[in-house]
Amino acid sequence: MTPESPNAPKQATPKRTRQNRRSLEGDTLEAAATIRGRYREQIGDRKTAERTAKLFRAGLIQRGKPGRKLSESVAIALAMLEKGAKWREIYPAAIRGYRTMDKYERKVREDCLRGKVGKALRRRKVKPNQESSPGENVSANRGLSEENGFTGESGHEKEHRAPQSRGKF
Repeated sequence: MTPESPNAPKQATPKRTRQNRRSLEGDTLEAAATIRGRYREQIGDRKTAERTAKLFRAGLIQRGKPGRKLSESVAIALAMLEKGAKWREIYPAAIRGYRTMDKYERKVREDCLRGKVGKALRRRKVKPNQESSPGENVSANRGLSEENGFTGESGHEKEHRAPQSRGKF
């Protein structure tokens, strides 16, 4: 069978073969030799050579995203809030074991999640293409408003607020 025929078995292309690895290693050593030859006088001492190698490494390896990675529950909650979900839909999805908790445990976990989500939102930078002034609430740009049940404060902050009158009493 010829390779062009439709019945020919397809060969998997290996991601890293010895040939590819050798050519990568060879190219890397060749680049180092070129740099060493071109800048022989400047890379004369070991300290400068190590600094050059560090710069070369920094150029090859990409840096990670800055900041701490969000916890799974906060990431789920943020994604659902951005899609316009209500908090009562978010809690069971974001809090593990939510349906089996008693009401007091649920309340504590709900307040904790809201606080963490609020903190994550405050850490996010406002993109230049968003139309918000510096004093405007960032969460309003993402559909996160008090009408959706988002206050941006944890239960701890709510407890220490001045009480508001509730009408009859």
